[in-house]
Amino acid sequence: MPKATFLNLPEERRNQIERVLIELLSEEDPSRVTVKQIIDRVDFSRAAFYKYFIDLGDAINYVTRIATNFVHKAIMREITTTGDFFLGSRNYLAHVADYAPGSREQRLIIVLLNGGNSVLFKRTLSAQNEELVQHFLHLLQQNQINIEDQNEAISFLYLMMSS
Repeated sequence: MPKATFLNLPEERRNQIERVLIELLSEEDPSRVTVKQIIDRVDFSRAAFYKYFIDLGDAINYVTRIATNFVHKAIMREITTTGDFFLGSRNYLAHVADYAPGSREQRLIIVLLNGGNSVLFKRTLSAQNEELVQHFLHLLQQNQINIEDQNEAISFLYLMMSS
């Protein structure tokens, strides 16, 4: 979580910094993003960066949280509108294809796909949740929702469950 100094910035400045972070993390693998790239694009000092964030991981986690919340809210809005989990999920995925290239929405999806430090992509199957996951995969198949990679399907499940 960013420091209070970041959260207390004027909205326009905070949005500018968020925009740069989202752009960088959608263009580069998070492990290759550097503080120097951020400060060069935002045009502030290294000291200012550390005044706003504990470290680079803190900034990446912040943007990953923004992306996760955006996607989760959009999916839940579709599910609520349709009243059906699978139809809502399918509608959401159809809308993703309509995002304009380079748009904030598309970049947020890319941030999640790049992984960042998101726990959504670091979950592993355990004996406790294996049955749930297998049931979820079966439901996806029954409803003709094709997610070819099991890890992506699991990430999708945990995204749906996160708040």
